[in-house]
Amino acid sequence: MSTRTPSHLNAALRLALVGIRRRGERGRPRASVPSRKIAVEHQALLLPSSRLQRYLAATRGADLWRDSPLLPPTISAIWETALVLELLAHDGLPLPKRGLVHLGGELVVVRPLRREDRVRCRVELDGLEGHSRGLVLQLRCRSWSAAGQLAQENRTSLLIRGAEAPLGTPRSGTRSANPERAEAGEAADAAWRDVASWDLPASAGLTYARASGDFNPIHLWPWSARLLGFPRPILHGHCALAMVAHEMMRATGRDTRRLQARFRAPLELPARVRLQTRAGNASGAAPLRLVDATGASKPFLEGEWVGADRSAC
Repeated sequence: MSTRTPSHLNAALRLALVGIRRRGERGRPRASVPSRKIAVEHQALLLPSSRLQRYLAATRGADLWRDSPLLPPTISAIWETALVLELLAHDGLPLPKRGLVHLGGELVVVRPLRREDRVRCRVELDGLEGHSRGLVLQLRCRSWSAAGQLAQENRTSLLIRGAEAPLGTPRSGTRSANPERAEAGEAADAAWRDVASWDLPASAGLTYARASGDFNPIHLWPWSARLLGFPRPILHGHCALAMVAHEMMRATGRDTRRLQARFRAPLELPARVRLQTRAGNASGAAPLRLVDATGASKPFLEGEWVGADRSAC
Protein backbone atom coordinates (compact mmCIF):
# COMPACT_ATOMS: atom_id res chain seq x y z
CA MET A 1 0.00 0.00 0.00
CA SER A 2 1.38 3.39 -1.00
CA THR A 3 2.14 5.93 1.71
CA ARG A 4 3.30 8.75 -0.52
CA THR A 5 1.79 10.71 -3.38
CA PRO A 6 1.91 8.83 -6.71
CA SER A 7 5.01 9.58 -8.75
CA HIS A 8 4.60 11.79 -11.82
CA LEU A 9 7.95 10.52 -13.09
CA ASN A 10 6.97 6.84 -12.81
CA ALA A 11 3.64 7.55 -14.52
CA ALA A 12 5.39 9.49 -17.32
CA LEU A 13 7.89 6.66 -17.86
CA ARG A 14 5.07 4.15 -18.05
CA LEU A 15 3.33 6.34 -20.59
CA ALA A 16 6.54 6.54 -22.65
CA LEU A 17 6.90 2.75 -22.60
CA VAL A 18 3.31 2.39 -23.77
CA GLY A 19 4.15 4.76 -26.64
CA ILE A 20 7.16 2.64 -27.62
CA ARG A 21 5.05 -0.51 -27.56
CA ARG A 22 2.32 1.05 -29.65
CA ARG A 23 4.78 2.24 -32.30
CA GLY A 24 5.78 -1.37 -32.74
CA GLU A 25 2.20 -2.43 -33.41
CA ARG A 26 1.17 -2.38 -37.05
CA GLY A 27 -2.32 -1.82 -38.25
CA ARG A 28 -3.49 -0.57 -34.87
CA PRO A 29 -7.22 0.22 -35.26
CA ARG A 30 -8.58 3.65 -34.59
CA ALA A 31 -9.69 3.96 -30.98
CA SER A 32 -13.38 3.97 -30.14
CA VAL A 33 -15.30 5.34 -27.20
CA PRO A 34 -14.44 3.05 -24.23
CA SER A 35 -17.22 0.60 -23.41
CA ARG A 36 -16.25 0.53 -19.71
CA LYS A 37 -15.34 3.10 -17.11
CA ILE A 38 -11.58 3.77 -17.22
CA ALA A 39 -10.30 4.72 -13.78
CA VAL A 40 -7.17 4.81 -11.64
CA GLU A 41 -7.21 4.74 -7.84
CA HIS A 42 -4.55 5.06 -5.13
CA GLN A 43 -4.96 4.65 -1.40
CA ALA A 44 -3.15 5.86 1.71
CA LEU A 45 -1.61 8.88 -0.03
CA LEU A 46 0.33 11.03 2.40
CA LEU A 47 1.82 14.41 1.53
CA PRO A 48 5.25 15.05 3.09
CA SER A 49 5.50 18.32 5.00
CA SER A 50 8.47 19.47 2.92
CA ARG A 51 6.48 19.09 -0.28
CA LEU A 52 3.54 20.96 1.20
CA GLN A 53 5.84 23.88 2.06
CA ARG A 54 7.26 23.98 -1.47
CA TYR A 55 3.76 23.92 -2.90
CA LEU A 56 2.58 26.79 -0.69
CA ALA A 57 5.64 28.87 -1.59
CA ALA A 58 5.04 28.26 -5.31
CA THR A 59 1.35 29.23 -5.10
CA ARG A 60 1.56 32.29 -2.82
CA GLY A 61 -0.17 30.60 0.11
CA ALA A 62 2.52 30.07 2.75
CA ASP A 63 1.23 32.77 5.11
CA LEU A 64 -2.35 31.46 4.92
CA TRP A 65 -1.67 27.81 5.78
CA ARG A 66 1.52 27.95 7.86
CA ASP A 67 -0.15 27.07 11.19
CA SER A 68 -3.23 25.29 9.89
CA PRO A 69 -3.84 21.58 10.62
CA LEU A 70 -5.70 21.43 7.29
CA LEU A 71 -4.50 21.01 3.73
CA PRO A 72 -5.30 23.69 1.13
CA PRO A 73 -8.00 22.19 -1.11
CA THR A 74 -6.16 23.01 -4.34
CA ILE A 75 -3.29 20.72 -3.37
CA SER A 76 -5.33 17.72 -4.50
CA ALA A 77 -4.08 18.64 -8.00
CA ILE A 78 -0.70 17.08 -7.09
CA TRP A 79 -1.99 13.52 -6.80
CA GLU A 80 -4.78 13.99 -9.34
CA THR A 81 -2.32 14.99 -12.08
CA ALA A 82 -0.14 11.95 -11.42
CA LEU A 83 -3.17 9.66 -11.60
CA VAL A 84 -4.23 11.29 -14.90
CA LEU A 85 -0.87 10.27 -16.42
CA GLU A 86 -1.48 6.70 -15.26
CA LEU A 87 -4.96 6.76 -16.75
CA LEU A 88 -3.61 7.91 -20.14
CA ALA A 89 -1.55 4.72 -20.40
CA HIS A 90 -4.75 2.66 -20.73
CA ASP A 91 -5.55 1.10 -24.10
CA GLY A 92 -8.22 3.00 -25.99
CA LEU A 93 -6.87 6.46 -25.12
CA PRO A 94 -4.55 8.39 -27.45
CA LEU A 95 -1.09 9.33 -26.20
CA PRO A 96 -0.46 13.05 -25.57
CA LYS A 97 2.33 13.32 -28.16
CA ARG A 98 1.91 17.09 -28.52
CA GLY A 99 1.21 17.71 -24.87
CA LEU A 100 -1.78 18.22 -22.59
CA VAL A 101 -3.51 21.56 -22.13
CA HIS A 102 -5.72 22.32 -19.13
CA LEU A 103 -9.00 23.82 -20.39
CA GLY A 104 -10.81 24.27 -17.11
CA GLY A 105 -12.56 22.53 -14.29
CA GLU A 106 -14.34 22.73 -10.98
CA LEU A 107 -13.11 22.19 -7.43
CA VAL A 108 -15.79 21.29 -4.88
CA VAL A 109 -14.88 20.92 -1.20
CA VAL A 110 -17.25 18.67 0.75
CA ARG A 111 -15.10 18.66 3.89
CA PRO A 112 -11.47 19.66 4.48
CA LEU A 113 -8.56 17.25 4.40
CA ARG A 114 -6.13 17.25 7.31
CA ARG A 115 -2.36 17.20 7.04
CA GLU A 116 -2.12 13.75 8.62
CA ASP A 117 -4.83 12.22 6.42
CA ARG A 118 -3.92 9.22 4.30
CA VAL A 119 -6.01 10.11 1.29
CA ARG A 120 -7.75 7.79 -1.13
CA CYS A 121 -8.08 9.29 -4.60
CA ARG A 122 -9.88 8.02 -7.69
CA VAL A 123 -9.65 9.60 -11.16
CA GLU A 124 -12.02 8.32 -13.83
CA LEU A 125 -12.76 9.18 -17.41
CA ASP A 126 -16.20 10.76 -17.44
CA GLY A 127 -16.44 11.45 -21.16
CA LEU A 128 -14.69 12.34 -24.42
CA GLU A 129 -15.44 15.30 -26.66
CA GLY A 130 -14.11 16.27 -30.06
CA HIS A 131 -12.34 19.61 -30.31
CA SER A 132 -10.99 21.71 -33.19
CA ARG A 133 -7.47 21.18 -31.81
CA GLY A 134 -7.72 17.57 -30.68
CA LEU A 135 -9.62 15.53 -28.11
CA VAL A 136 -10.99 16.70 -24.76
CA LEU A 137 -10.98 14.37 -21.75
CA GLN A 138 -13.63 15.04 -19.13
CA LEU A 139 -12.32 13.70 -15.83
CA ARG A 140 -13.93 13.16 -12.45
CA CYS A 141 -11.51 13.29 -9.51
CA ARG A 142 -12.60 12.35 -5.98
CA SER A 143 -10.62 12.29 -2.74
CA TRP A 144 -11.61 10.69 0.57
CA SER A 145 -10.26 11.44 4.03
CA ALA A 146 -8.59 8.95 6.38
CA ALA A 147 -12.03 8.28 7.90
CA GLY A 148 -13.38 7.28 4.49
CA GLN A 149 -15.49 10.42 4.06
CA LEU A 150 -15.72 12.11 0.69
CA ALA A 151 -13.65 15.30 0.95
CA GLN A 152 -13.53 16.63 -2.62
CA GLU A 153 -15.35 15.99 -5.87
CA ASN A 154 -13.53 17.78 -8.67
CA ARG A 155 -13.85 17.86 -12.45
CA THR A 156 -11.14 18.64 -14.96
CA SER A 157 -11.13 19.16 -18.74
CA LEU A 158 -7.88 18.35 -20.56
CA LEU A 159 -7.12 18.77 -24.24
CA ILE A 160 -4.89 16.19 -25.94
CA ARG A 161 -3.54 18.39 -28.71
CA GLY A 162 -3.58 16.85 -32.19
CA ALA A 163 -5.33 13.65 -31.09
CA GLU A 164 -7.94 12.17 -33.38
CA ALA A 165 -11.36 11.84 -31.77
CA PRO A 166 -12.56 8.22 -31.52
CA LEU A 167 -15.55 7.18 -33.60
CA GLY A 168 -18.81 8.13 -31.95
CA THR A 169 -17.34 11.00 -29.92
CA PRO A 170 -19.62 14.06 -29.62
CA ARG A 171 -18.13 17.34 -30.75
CA SER A 172 -18.65 20.27 -28.44
CA GLY A 173 -16.90 22.70 -26.13
CA THR A 174 -15.73 21.96 -22.62
CA ARG A 175 -18.50 21.36 -20.10
CA SER A 176 -16.59 23.22 -17.42
CA ALA A 177 -17.26 26.61 -18.95
CA ASN A 178 -17.96 29.47 -16.63
CA PRO A 179 -21.71 30.05 -16.37
CA GLU A 180 -21.06 33.78 -16.53
CA ARG A 181 -20.79 34.38 -20.28
CA ALA A 182 -17.78 36.29 -21.54
CA GLU A 183 -19.93 38.84 -23.31
CA ALA A 184 -21.76 39.65 -20.09
CA GLY A 185 -18.45 40.25 -18.35
CA GLU A 186 -17.27 42.53 -21.12
CA ALA A 187 -20.51 44.49 -21.08
CA ALA A 188 -20.13 45.16 -17.37
CA ASP A 189 -16.39 45.80 -17.49
CA ALA A 190 -16.64 48.80 -15.21
CA ALA A 191 -18.08 46.61 -12.44
CA TRP A 192 -14.88 44.60 -12.09
CA ARG A 193 -12.60 45.55 -9.20
CA ASP A 194 -9.03 44.49 -8.53
CA VAL A 195 -8.44 41.99 -5.73
CA ALA A 196 -4.70 41.56 -6.17
CA SER A 197 -1.89 41.76 -8.69
CA TRP A 198 1.39 39.96 -8.85
CA ASP A 199 4.46 39.43 -11.02
CA LEU A 200 5.14 35.97 -12.39
CA PRO A 201 8.79 35.39 -13.37
CA ALA A 202 9.85 33.26 -16.31
CA SER A 203 10.76 30.54 -13.80
CA ALA A 204 7.28 30.32 -12.23
CA GLY A 205 6.40 27.18 -14.19
CA LEU A 206 9.61 25.41 -13.21
CA THR A 207 9.11 26.40 -9.56
CA TYR A 208 5.62 24.89 -9.53
CA ALA A 209 6.86 21.79 -11.34
CA ARG A 210 9.46 21.18 -8.64
CA ALA A 211 6.78 21.56 -5.97
CA SER A 212 4.07 19.50 -7.64
CA GLY A 213 6.00 16.98 -9.73
CA ASP A 214 4.20 18.07 -12.91
CA PHE A 215 7.04 18.54 -15.41
CA ASN A 216 4.95 19.04 -18.55
CA PRO A 217 7.51 20.63 -20.98
CA ILE A 218 5.14 23.44 -22.03
CA HIS A 219 5.61 24.96 -18.56
CA LEU A 220 9.37 24.75 -18.09
CA TRP A 221 11.69 26.51 -20.55
CA PRO A 222 11.34 28.56 -23.78
CA TRP A 223 12.96 25.82 -25.90
CA SER A 224 10.74 23.04 -24.52
CA ALA A 225 7.61 25.19 -24.90
CA ARG A 226 8.52 26.01 -28.51
CA LEU A 227 8.88 22.31 -29.32
CA LEU A 228 5.21 21.94 -28.42
CA GLY A 229 3.98 25.03 -30.23
CA PHE A 230 4.11 27.75 -27.56
CA PRO A 231 6.40 30.79 -27.97
CA ARG A 232 7.10 30.95 -24.25
CA PRO A 233 6.47 28.72 -21.21
CA ILE A 234 2.91 28.90 -19.90
CA LEU A 235 1.87 28.69 -16.26
CA HIS A 236 0.28 25.44 -15.07
CA GLY A 237 -3.49 25.76 -14.89
CA HIS A 238 -3.52 24.21 -11.41
CA CYS A 239 -0.91 26.74 -10.25
CA ALA A 240 -3.05 29.63 -11.49
CA LEU A 241 -6.12 28.19 -9.75
CA ALA A 242 -4.25 27.80 -6.47
CA MET A 243 -3.01 31.40 -6.63
CA VAL A 244 -6.55 32.60 -7.31
CA ALA A 245 -7.94 30.56 -4.39
CA HIS A 246 -5.27 31.89 -2.04
CA GLU A 247 -5.86 35.51 -3.05
CA MET A 248 -9.63 35.14 -2.60
CA MET A 249 -9.05 33.63 0.82
CA ARG A 250 -6.69 36.48 1.69
CA ALA A 251 -9.19 39.11 0.50
CA THR A 252 -12.30 37.63 2.16
CA GLY A 253 -11.01 35.76 5.20
CA ARG A 254 -12.94 32.70 4.01
CA ASP A 255 -11.88 29.31 2.68
CA THR A 256 -12.61 28.05 -0.80
CA ARG A 257 -15.78 25.97 -0.96
CA ARG A 258 -16.08 25.88 -4.75
CA LEU A 259 -13.91 27.23 -7.56
CA GLN A 260 -14.95 26.93 -11.17
CA ALA A 261 -12.81 28.18 -14.02
CA ARG A 262 -12.29 28.15 -17.75
CA PHE A 263 -8.92 29.04 -19.27
CA ARG A 264 -9.44 31.51 -22.10
CA ALA A 265 -5.81 32.09 -23.15
CA PRO A 266 -2.38 30.67 -22.24
CA LEU A 267 -0.67 32.62 -19.46
CA GLU A 268 2.77 33.04 -21.01
CA LEU A 269 5.70 33.71 -18.68
CA PRO A 270 6.96 36.12 -17.53
CA ALA A 271 3.79 38.13 -16.87
CA ARG A 272 2.17 40.65 -14.58
CA VAL A 273 -1.44 39.75 -13.83
CA ARG A 274 -4.43 41.15 -11.97
CA LEU A 275 -7.14 39.14 -10.23
CA GLN A 276 -10.51 40.86 -10.52
CA THR A 277 -13.96 40.11 -9.13
CA ARG A 278 -17.37 41.70 -8.97
CA ALA A 279 -20.55 41.43 -6.91
CA GLY A 280 -21.73 37.86 -6.41
CA ASN A 281 -25.07 36.43 -7.42
CA ALA A 282 -27.92 35.20 -5.25
CA SER A 283 -26.19 31.85 -4.64
CA GLY A 284 -23.14 33.59 -3.19
CA ALA A 285 -20.87 32.81 -6.14
CA ALA A 286 -18.51 35.67 -6.98
CA PRO A 287 -17.49 35.97 -10.66
CA LEU A 288 -13.76 36.40 -11.14
CA ARG A 289 -11.18 36.71 -13.87
CA LEU A 290 -7.41 36.81 -14.21
CA VAL A 291 -6.20 39.43 -16.68
CA ASP A 292 -2.99 40.90 -18.03
CA ALA A 293 -2.03 43.91 -15.93
CA THR A 294 -1.00 45.74 -19.11
CA GLY A 295 -4.61 45.75 -20.31
CA ALA A 296 -4.71 42.93 -22.89
CA SER A 297 -8.29 42.30 -23.96
CA LYS A 298 -8.80 38.56 -23.38
CA PRO A 299 -8.69 37.24 -19.80
CA PHE A 300 -6.42 34.31 -19.06
CA LEU A 301 -9.05 32.78 -16.81
CA GLU A 302 -12.73 33.30 -16.09
CA GLY A 303 -14.75 31.62 -13.38
CA GLU A 304 -16.52 31.96 -10.09
CA TRP A 305 -15.63 31.37 -6.47
CA VAL A 306 -17.71 30.42 -3.43
CA GLY A 307 -16.28 30.82 0.05
CA ALA A 308 -17.24 29.34 3.39
CA ASP A 309 -16.24 29.63 7.01
CA ARG A 310 -13.81 26.89 7.92
CA SER A 311 -16.27 25.29 10.35
CA ALA A 312 -18.87 25.14 7.57
CA CYS A 313 -16.74 23.15 5.10
